[in-house]
Amino acid sequence: MDARPFSLPVCWKDDVRMRALFSEFRAKEANPEGWQDKMDFWVSLILQWSRETRTPVFSAFDIGSAFERNRAQPACLNTVLAHMKRSGDLSAAGEYFANDGWVKWGFDVLVKKPLNWMWGWGAAGEAPVDCDELFVNVDVIKQLQKEVLKRCEDEKFVEDVVTYSDVWKICQGICRDERSFAYVLTGLERSKHLRVFLKDGKKAVQFFHHRSPLNEQDRALLKLEKAKQDLNQKVEVLQQDIDRCTREALDAKKQGFQNKALYILKKRRRAQQVLDKQFAMLDNIHSLEMNLAEKKDIEAVYDGYRTAAQALKVAHGGIEADDVDDVVSEIHGSIEEQQELSRLMGAAAVTSDLDMDDLEAELNQILSDSTEEPQDTSQVSEGELQYPAVPTEEPHSPPKATVPPRPLRPTTLLPSK
Repeated sequence: MDARPFSLPVCWKDDVRMRALFSEFRAKEANPEGWQDKMDFWVSLILQWSRETRTPVFSAFDIGSAFERNRAQPACLNTVLAHMKRSGDLSAAGEYFANDGWVKWGFDVLVKKPLNWMWGWGAAGEAPVDCDELFVNVDVIKQLQKEVLKRCEDEKFVEDVVTYSDVWKICQGICRDERSFAYVLTGLERSKHLRVFLKDGKKAVQFFHHRSPLNEQDRALLKLEKAKQDLNQKVEVLQQDIDRCTREALDAKKQGFQNKALYILKKRRRAQQVLDKQFAMLDNIHSLEMNLAEKKDIEAVYDGYRTAAQALKVAHGGIEADDVDDVVSEIHGSIEEQQELSRLMGAAAVTSDLDMDDLEAELNQILSDSTEEPQDTSQVSEGELQYPAVPTEEPHSPPKATVPPRPLRPTTLLPSK
C-alpha cells in the first residue's frame, strides 16, 4: 500500500509502555480498568489510522504492518479486531458487501490473492487471524463515497457510461489506493448510485443521475467544455515544449552542434504548427459555446459534437514524429561529440528533406534575439561620433603681413683727418 502521513501517539517512543500495549491481553477479570484502557488505545488508534490514511477496508495484515515497531507487530490485534467487530466499530467485508459481484471485475486478484501470498510468506503459522478476512470502517467508506460522487459531479461527465480508468484517474487523491477505490465504488453500487460492468472487455462505470436528464444542448455544451479543458492542457504542454526546444537549440548552436540545433528547431517548428491549430480550435469552441448558449439549434449542436470530437482527438493524440526527432537528435549529438566529420555525414544522410537555409536563418534570428542587449547610453560608439566636414580647398599657408620698407637715413661723411 502507498504510505500516507499518519501521526503516531507520543507514547510510541516509550519502550516500557509500548511493550505492555503490544503484548497479548490478560484476563479481563484480573485488571478490568487496565484491560479497558488498553482496548480503548488500540480501537482509537486503528480508527484514526483508517480515517487519516483514507483506508476504508483493511485486514489484520495491514494493521500489523502499519503499527510495526522495532520489527515487532502487536500480538493483541486478534483480540482487538474481534472486539471492534462485535461492538460495531468495524464490519466484516463479507457481510457489508453482501453482493460478491465485485469478484467478476477482477478485484479478487487485486485483494484476495495478494493477501494469501503475503500471509503464506510471512505468517509462518503464527498469524492469529484469518488471512482472508477483511474489515470495513463504515464511517470512512461512507465519507469517501460522498467525496467520490462529488468529484465525479464536478467533473461533469458528459456520458452516463465512463471507463473505470477515467473515474479512478480523477479520484486518485481521494482513496488510499485502487483497492480502497474498488470498495468505495462497490458501496456506491450497493446504494444504487452507479454500477460497474464490463464493456468491450474493459471495466466501465455507469452513473445513475437522480437529477433531471441532460438535453442535447446541455450535452453539447459539456462536450465542448471538456474539449476546451483538454485542449488548454495540451496548449500548456506544447508551449513548454516550444520554450524548451528554443533553449536547447541555442545551447547546441553555442556549443557548435549545428545539425543538432537544426533538428531541435525542426521539432520546435512542428510543435508551433500544432499549437497554432489548437488555438484556432479553441476559438471555434468558444464561438460554438456562445451559439449553443443563445439558441437551441440542431445544426449548432451537431457542430458542437463534431468540433469537440476533433478537439479531443487532437488533445489526446501524440505527435509520433517528435519521438523520432528526439532519438535522431540524441544520436546526432553523440556523433558530433566523437567524430569531427559527423555534421557532413548527418547533413547528407538525414537532413535532405530540410530547407537548411531557412532553418539556419531562423536559428540565427533566435540567437540574435536572445543575445541582444540594451545599449549603454553612457558610452558613445565610434559610429556615433560626429566628425567635422572635409575641407574642399587646397591646403596653403596663410598670407604673411606686408611690412613697408624703412626709409634710408642719409649718411654723413666725416672729414678725414
